[in-house]
Amino acid sequence: MKKSASWPQGVWVQSSCPRRRMTHPLPASRQWARLEHGQSLPRIVLGGALKTWLDKLIPDWPYRLRYGHAFPSLTAAEDPVVIFLDLIKTGRAIGARAPSDVEAVSDAELALGLQVRPVYAYVGDLHPALGRIGLILSGRWYRRLPLGVSRCDTGGLVGLKGGFGCLGKKERAEEVLSRLTMRRVPHWGLLFRMELFRCHGRLRGWLNYLRGLPPSKDLKDDRDIFIRSMGTNEDRRLWTWEARSGSPIEKGDLVAVALSPEAAKPILADYRTNPSAFRAIIVIVGSASARGIHHFDEEKVVRAFMGR
Repeated sequence: MKKSASWPQGVWVQSSCPRRRMTHPLPASRQWARLEHGQSLPRIVLGGALKTWLDKLIPDWPYRLRYGHAFPSLTAAEDPVVIFLDLIKTGRAIGARAPSDVEAVSDAELALGLQVRPVYAYVGDLHPALGRIGLILSGRWYRRLPLGVSRCDTGGLVGLKGGFGCLGKKERAEEVLSRLTMRRVPHWGLLFRMELFRCHGRLRGWLNYLRGLPPSKDLKDDRDIFIRSMGTNEDRRLWTWEARSGSPIEKGDLVAVALSPEAAKPILADYRTNPSAFRAIIVIVGSASARGIHHFDEEKVVRAFMGR
């Protein structure tokens, strides 16, 4: 792979082909970023003997909790590229926005006793149905103003979408929502890890969850009914945990961003002119395959959630 004149001097460029690799290291006095063709843009490499040892000893155990926030909704009028670049370049935080199904989400918020609309994110998931740009967030976003965690998608549950429709009535869905929600439980992360260990796999539970695989064992709660009723149309939102925070998303919360190929074009163009704004952020671009153009399901997204 030839060095491109359009990329700033000193960025380490790595070919996606393992047999052909050329690097251009930055000066030792500076942090360095990585660009993988096909496709991953800059990231700060968190090296060190301890991390290497942990990667080898417990490669698939959840030693980080990260959150996925995708936007815009299908009915949103705002430009997601403008929203993202405002966050990156000016530090303008991303607050709560109107969802695709306003009625279902509003009913869920009412059932949860929320006074204001929170910012939503899935624990360890970016769902392609929810947007073209996906932000992977560190735990500091949730910890600033936690508003509770639920063991499934709350709007889909109250709106009786997909596999949730087996409940039949919104009143029953609201009862289930109450049972599946932890409003102010500080140790919910431990409960989440225990569920992964018990139901998704003892050694590879985190990896299986991040890849969207259904639980291999019963979850022992209402979600088992949803999973059995979904048939062949699997939807991970039936068992994926949802987190809510009263805090907007700040630039410092951002660990990585995953882009659809369409959204990537203007953002990569901006990166070429202002690479310093993207420092310490992994950028992952969707790709085309025999199944079509897709995003958010690349293995690099999984690794970013794991902190790799």
